[in-house]
Amino acid sequence: MKTPFKLDGKEVHIPTSWGQVTTSMFFKLRKWEGEDFIKFLAIVTGMKYDTLFKLRQADVDEKLMPYLEWFDTKVEWDKLKPPKKIRFGETRYDARIKPAEEPFGKKILLQQAITKSKGGIVANIPTAVAIYFCDKVTGEEFTKKLADKFRPQVMKASIMDVYPLGAFFLKTLLASSKGKASI
Repeated sequence: MKTPFKLDGKEVHIPTSWGQVTTSMFFKLRKWEGEDFIKFLAIVTGMKYDTLFKLRQADVDEKLMPYLEWFDTKVEWDKLKPPKKIRFGETRYDARIKPAEEPFGKKILLQQAITKSKGGIVANIPTAVAIYFCDKVTGEEFTKKLADKFRPQVMKASIMDVYPLGAFFLKTLLASSKGKASI
Protein backbone atom coordinates (compact mmCIF):
# COMPACT_ATOMS: atom_id res chain seq x y z
CA MET A 1 0.00 0.00 0.00
CA LYS A 2 1.23 3.45 -0.79
CA THR A 3 2.14 5.36 2.32
CA PRO A 4 -0.04 8.44 2.90
CA PHE A 5 1.27 11.39 4.87
CA LYS A 6 0.88 15.16 4.92
CA LEU A 7 3.44 17.42 3.37
CA ASP A 8 2.98 21.14 2.94
CA GLY A 9 -0.62 20.65 4.12
CA LYS A 10 -1.47 18.13 1.39
CA GLU A 11 -1.87 14.37 1.64
CA VAL A 12 0.87 12.59 -0.27
CA HIS A 13 0.83 8.97 -1.43
CA ILE A 14 4.17 7.46 -2.35
CA PRO A 15 5.04 3.93 -3.47
CA THR A 16 7.10 1.92 -1.01
CA SER A 17 8.03 -0.83 -3.50
CA TRP A 18 8.18 -1.47 -7.24
CA GLY A 19 4.91 -3.38 -6.86
CA GLN A 20 3.15 -0.12 -6.04
CA VAL A 21 4.56 1.75 -9.04
CA THR A 22 1.89 2.22 -11.67
CA THR A 23 2.58 1.59 -15.33
CA SER A 24 2.15 5.31 -15.94
CA MET A 25 4.81 6.15 -13.33
CA PHE A 26 7.15 3.54 -14.79
CA PHE A 27 7.05 5.07 -18.27
CA LYS A 28 7.54 8.56 -16.87
CA LEU A 29 10.54 7.26 -14.90
CA ARG A 30 11.96 5.73 -18.10
CA LYS A 31 11.93 9.22 -19.64
CA TRP A 32 13.42 10.79 -16.51
CA GLU A 33 17.08 11.41 -17.17
CA GLY A 34 18.26 11.21 -13.58
CA GLU A 35 19.56 14.75 -13.31
CA ASP A 36 16.57 16.54 -11.81
CA PHE A 37 15.62 14.78 -8.58
CA ILE A 38 12.65 17.07 -8.08
CA LYS A 39 11.18 15.72 -11.32
CA PHE A 40 11.62 12.19 -9.95
CA LEU A 41 9.77 13.19 -6.76
CA ALA A 42 6.99 14.77 -8.83
CA ILE A 43 6.55 11.50 -10.75
CA VAL A 44 6.34 9.24 -7.70
CA THR A 45 4.30 11.57 -5.48
CA GLY A 46 2.05 13.22 -8.04
CA MET A 47 2.91 16.58 -6.48
CA LYS A 48 3.59 19.64 -8.61
CA TYR A 49 7.22 20.39 -9.41
CA ASP A 50 6.99 23.94 -8.03
CA THR A 51 5.51 22.70 -4.75
CA LEU A 52 8.34 20.21 -4.30
CA PHE A 53 10.93 22.81 -5.28
CA LYS A 54 9.77 25.05 -2.42
CA LEU A 55 9.66 22.37 0.30
CA ARG A 56 11.99 22.58 3.24
CA GLN A 57 15.03 20.32 2.88
CA ALA A 58 14.26 18.73 6.25
CA ASP A 59 10.76 17.74 5.05
CA VAL A 60 12.20 16.06 1.97
CA ASP A 61 14.92 14.29 3.96
CA GLU A 62 12.65 13.19 6.82
CA LYS A 63 9.29 12.61 5.12
CA LEU A 64 10.06 11.52 1.56
CA MET A 65 13.49 9.94 1.42
CA PRO A 66 12.82 7.07 3.86
CA TYR A 67 10.11 5.75 1.50
CA LEU A 68 12.26 5.74 -1.62
CA GLU A 69 14.69 2.90 -0.87
CA TRP A 70 12.78 0.66 -3.29
CA PHE A 71 14.04 2.73 -6.21
CA ASP A 72 17.59 1.41 -5.71
CA THR A 73 16.34 -2.18 -5.91
CA LYS A 74 17.46 -3.68 -9.20
CA VAL A 75 14.65 -5.33 -11.13
CA GLU A 76 15.53 -7.73 -13.91
CA TRP A 77 12.52 -6.82 -16.03
CA ASP A 78 13.09 -9.40 -18.74
CA LYS A 79 13.26 -12.21 -16.18
CA LEU A 80 9.91 -11.45 -14.55
CA LYS A 81 7.33 -14.18 -15.05
CA PRO A 82 3.79 -13.20 -16.07
CA PRO A 83 1.45 -13.15 -13.07
CA LYS A 84 -1.41 -15.61 -12.73
CA LYS A 85 -3.72 -12.71 -11.82
CA ILE A 86 -3.72 -9.01 -12.62
CA ARG A 87 -5.58 -6.24 -10.81
CA PHE A 88 -7.56 -3.57 -12.63
CA GLY A 89 -9.22 -1.27 -10.12
CA GLU A 90 -10.31 -3.36 -7.15
CA THR A 91 -10.81 -6.60 -9.09
CA ARG A 92 -8.26 -9.31 -9.86
CA TYR A 93 -8.54 -11.11 -13.21
CA ASP A 94 -7.10 -14.38 -14.46
CA ALA A 95 -4.00 -13.42 -16.44
CA ARG A 96 -3.33 -16.82 -18.01
CA ILE A 97 -4.29 -15.94 -21.57
CA LYS A 98 -3.18 -17.99 -24.56
CA PRO A 99 -2.76 -15.55 -27.45
CA ALA A 100 -3.27 -18.30 -30.05
CA GLU A 101 -6.81 -18.78 -28.72
CA GLU A 102 -7.68 -15.09 -28.92
CA PRO A 103 -9.25 -13.25 -31.90
CA PHE A 104 -6.85 -12.77 -34.82
CA GLY A 105 -7.64 -9.04 -34.74
CA LYS A 106 -5.73 -8.74 -31.45
CA LYS A 107 -2.55 -9.97 -33.12
CA ILE A 108 -3.03 -7.56 -36.04
CA LEU A 109 -3.66 -4.58 -33.73
CA LEU A 110 -0.52 -5.36 -31.76
CA GLN A 111 1.51 -5.68 -34.98
CA GLN A 112 0.15 -2.31 -36.12
CA ALA A 113 1.01 -0.72 -32.77
CA ILE A 114 4.60 -1.97 -32.99
CA THR A 115 4.93 -0.72 -36.57
CA LYS A 116 3.64 2.75 -35.65
CA SER A 117 5.55 3.02 -32.37
CA LYS A 118 8.40 5.44 -32.02
CA GLY A 119 9.21 4.33 -28.47
CA GLY A 120 10.53 0.85 -29.19
CA ILE A 121 9.04 -2.51 -28.31
CA VAL A 122 8.86 -1.85 -24.55
CA ALA A 123 6.66 1.18 -25.18
CA ASN A 124 4.03 -1.24 -26.53
CA ILE A 125 3.72 -3.24 -23.31
CA PRO A 126 0.65 -1.30 -22.04
CA THR A 127 -0.95 -1.52 -25.47
CA ALA A 128 -0.44 -5.29 -25.57
CA VAL A 129 -2.09 -5.71 -22.16
CA ALA A 130 -4.97 -3.40 -23.15
CA ILE A 131 -5.56 -5.38 -26.35
CA TYR A 132 -5.60 -8.76 -24.62
CA PHE A 133 -7.60 -7.74 -21.52
CA CYS A 134 -10.10 -5.07 -22.58
CA ASP A 135 -12.88 -7.49 -23.46
CA LYS A 136 -12.20 -9.77 -20.48
CA VAL A 137 -12.46 -6.93 -17.98
CA THR A 138 -15.35 -5.01 -19.56
CA GLY A 139 -17.36 -8.00 -20.81
CA GLU A 140 -17.82 -6.20 -24.13
CA GLU A 141 -17.02 -7.51 -27.59
CA PHE A 142 -13.40 -6.89 -28.59
CA THR A 143 -12.79 -3.90 -30.87
CA LYS A 144 -9.88 -1.55 -31.47
CA LYS A 145 -11.93 1.24 -29.92
CA LEU A 146 -12.46 -0.83 -26.76
CA ALA A 147 -8.71 -1.56 -26.50
CA ASP A 148 -7.91 2.16 -26.87
CA LYS A 149 -10.54 3.05 -24.27
CA PHE A 150 -9.15 0.45 -21.84
CA ARG A 151 -5.49 1.57 -22.05
CA PRO A 152 -5.83 4.18 -19.24
CA GLN A 153 -6.87 1.35 -16.89
CA VAL A 154 -3.67 -0.50 -17.79
CA MET A 155 -1.64 2.64 -17.03
CA LYS A 156 -3.06 2.61 -13.46
CA ALA A 157 -2.12 -1.05 -12.88
CA SER A 158 1.10 -2.22 -11.20
CA ILE A 159 4.09 -2.29 -13.53
CA MET A 160 5.19 -5.52 -11.84
CA ASP A 161 2.10 -7.17 -13.36
CA VAL A 162 1.83 -5.24 -16.62
CA TYR A 163 5.47 -5.45 -17.72
CA PRO A 164 5.90 -9.25 -17.66
CA LEU A 165 2.44 -9.83 -19.10
CA GLY A 166 2.87 -7.34 -21.94
CA ALA A 167 6.37 -8.69 -22.62
CA PHE A 168 4.89 -12.19 -22.86
CA PHE A 169 2.32 -11.04 -25.45
CA LEU A 170 4.98 -9.19 -27.43
CA LYS A 171 7.44 -12.12 -27.35
CA THR A 172 4.66 -14.46 -28.46
CA LEU A 173 3.84 -12.15 -31.35
CA LEU A 174 7.46 -11.73 -32.39
CA ALA A 175 8.08 -15.46 -32.20
CA SER A 176 5.09 -16.19 -34.42
CA SER A 177 6.02 -13.43 -36.87
CA LYS A 178 9.78 -13.81 -37.19
CA GLY A 179 10.68 -17.07 -35.56
CA LYS A 180 12.52 -15.39 -32.67
CA ALA A 181 11.35 -13.77 -29.48
CA SER A 182 13.52 -10.95 -28.24
CA ILE A 183 12.49 -7.63 -26.77
